Amino acid sequence: MKTFLLQNPKRILAIAGLASICGLFGTASAQYTGRIYATVQNFSADNTTVVVVPTEISTVTNPGNAITSSTLQDYSTPNITLGLLGTTVRQYLQFRNPDNSVRTLPTGTVVHIKLGVSAGLLGLDVAGLLGNTTVGSFTDLSGTPGNADATRTPGPSTSGGNTLVSLLSGAGTDELAYVTTAPSNGIYLELKAPLAGVAYSGDLFHAYIYGDVPTSPGCPKTIDWTYSTAASPLASTVGDLSTITHPEYAVDQDPTTAATLNPINVLNTTVLNLTLNTPAKVGDSIRILLNNPNAGLLDLAALHGMVIKAYDGPNQVGANIDETSSLLTLQLFPQSTTISEITAAVVPTGGQTSTTFDRISIQIGGVASVSSLLGNGSINIYGADVLVAAPQLKDGEADQYAYANTSVNLNSYVNANGTDGIVWYDAAEGGNIVTSPVTLTANKTYYAASERDGCSDASARTALNMKIATISSSDLSSGNAGTPYTGKLDITVATNPNLPHTPIYKLQNITGVFTSGTVKVNLSKSDIFNRYAMAAIPAIYAAGPLASISTTAFAAIPVDNGLDIDEDGNVTGTPDAEGNLQIEADVFDQANNLPAGHISKTLSIGAALPVTLTNFDVNLDANKNAVVTWTTESEQGSIRFDVLRSNDGTNFSTIGSVDAAGISTKSIDYSFTDHNPGAKSYYKLNVVKNDGIKSSNIVSITGGRVAGFSINPNPASNDITITGLSDIKTVSIYDASGRLVQTATNSHISVRNLSQGIYFVTVVTKDGNKVNSKFIKK
Repeated sequence: MKTFLLQNPKRILAIAGLASICGLFGTASAQYTGRIYATVQNFSADNTTVVVVPTEISTVTNPGNAITSSTLQDYSTPNITLGLLGTTVRQYLQFRNPDNSVRTLPTGTVVHIKLGVSAGLLGLDVAGLLGNTTVGSFTDLSGTPGNADATRTPGPSTSGGNTLVSLLSGAGTDELAYVTTAPSNGIYLELKAPLAGVAYSGDLFHAYIYGDVPTSPGCPKTIDWTYSTAASPLASTVGDLSTITHPEYAVDQDPTTAATLNPINVLNTTVLNLTLNTPAKVGDSIRILLNNPNAGLLDLAALHGMVIKAYDGPNQVGANIDETSSLLTLQLFPQSTTISEITAAVVPTGGQTSTTFDRISIQIGGVASVSSLLGNGSINIYGADVLVAAPQLKDGEADQYAYANTSVNLNSYVNANGTDGIVWYDAAEGGNIVTSPVTLTANKTYYAASERDGCSDASARTALNMKIATISSSDLSSGNAGTPYTGKLDITVATNPNLPHTPIYKLQNITGVFTSGTVKVNLSKSDIFNRYAMAAIPAIYAAGPLASISTTAFAAIPVDNGLDIDEDGNVTGTPDAEGNLQIEADVFDQANNLPAGHISKTLSIGAALPVTLTNFDVNLDANKNAVVTWTTESEQGSIRFDVLRSNDGTNFSTIGSVDAAGISTKSIDYSFTDHNPGAKSYYKLNVVKNDGIKSSNIVSITGGRVAGFSINPNPASNDITITGLSDIKTVSIYDASGRLVQTATNSHISVRNLSQGIYFVTVVTKDGNKVNSKFIKK
């Protein structure tokens, strides 16, 4: 039984839910179409009697070779030995089902038959041979070897692109595609002696059909060959016939061995047909390795006289490929300095409907130009195979962009070749298989190959250059419980690989966990971004992840513990507890339609201030005194409020104090009157509590009665000078107990006689204003 399968999968595809976005296809089931060989043979032959001795005048030599062999090159030989006119030999090849029952081939079944003929017949009239050579179908095979019989349905002597004319016009082998015209069990080959005294034989290698088989074929490659050589009508003798040596080397997958085509005469035609182990698809490319040992490296002009064709059974697929074809490329084979590589895509033309091809035909000859390849002696064919069409870039752009540490679905950037799968590699040749999606941290080039029936080695590869951007984000300032908070998570691009658009970052899928003591409170809901503010913004993308929301903006998201956060990273509110808010969010680059990564930030909320101040302010009364007012909403552990004043907003000194309530849970109003404000004075409060001091914000007032004064030096040993006042009326100096110890009427005063200690100074101006200060006597 022939055991070589030629298989092709019939895929039943199921499109996954988001296949249009992800570019992923799932195989629901797989069934393969492969070669099914005829496995039963029988034959009939004529005998005669010569001098009363029965003599065999026709027979089949090695009849079992047409059905059982370890190679595809073995054959049986139907032959006529004595050559009496009308002598007939007929060999039948029958197909069986897997259970060994006789298979019925429906009408229209294409049966492929590999035949051979020797050069010894070339002196005969071709038309005579055609009239005496028949290929047909049959049913009801019976009888013993040599006496077989069947109901025969003769067929035509020509079928599609393979004809008995072309085969019988030369020497070699060929494969006929015979289409049954009635239900049958197989095919037969019949030879009939065309002339008396002429021996006639042919070779029958095998017959096969295509049918369902369970095994995957793997990569498409050449496994079988046929060839033919024919003399031109202009050639002088049969001896001018071209030859092919070692045709088997063209299919041995060894680039160091070659079939040699020897065009003895440039007008002769030599054809080498190479059969694939599995049908290739239209769009795949044929690759042939060859050289001319007598002419050096090839160029396109030297290919004049060579024609490459692809066939789907009897039908040619695509146009002839020759040196004028726009799809043909010629280059040096990467692994050699002497072998050239021809590559050409198979593209259907006109009304061709075939979607696959299973045979590559290389034809040389039929030209008169000695400058062509044929004029330089032999040509070596080292091999021929198929390059499966690689996936194609969806938008034609090899450069694509992503952000570091985001999941990148490589398949979304390419279109699969029909039903082929997609396999990614990290190198243009060889390399390691990469599983998509990937997560990247730096620029990287990947290569997409088509996977067909578990094979990706035969595919060309498409390069995809991933350009990686990175982001940076600011930290959030800390806050305090009970104090209004405003902060922002600023996102900026840190590494920009020339992104097509200036990034616009938005936060998505924001969550927060607030930790207070040992209790964790989830601050967000699962539907947090299903609540949109209906504020219209211009649409940026008509399609993509943001398409459904491109005309709306997210509102600030209310969360527990008094804080809100929006898609721009603004955090606002008044936290109502001490603890840490852990914020997690995905970042999306809206301008470039790309996920930009993930951020994780901690917002620290400190303990509430002992006094929660509100309405801290200062105003002038009718006498131009500065009245400082403030309100506390609550107090805890407070002792007093120190009121501080400054003439420049930087250097403050205490001008008075107000006792605090200590502990309070209700609003309390406080005030302090400064009788000596300057032309412009700044005020702030120091909240003095049990565990330290905290300052308030600063307020200011203008229009006070005096500008204030300074005492220098301070501390002093001998003299002091009052500066900042030009209209002094009297100066009074008091000790710490409030006793008047010295007076003066000018700005320069001697204090040599004063004891060490703190002294208070009151200056009365000529307009009646009083200004107080102090100094230290050392």
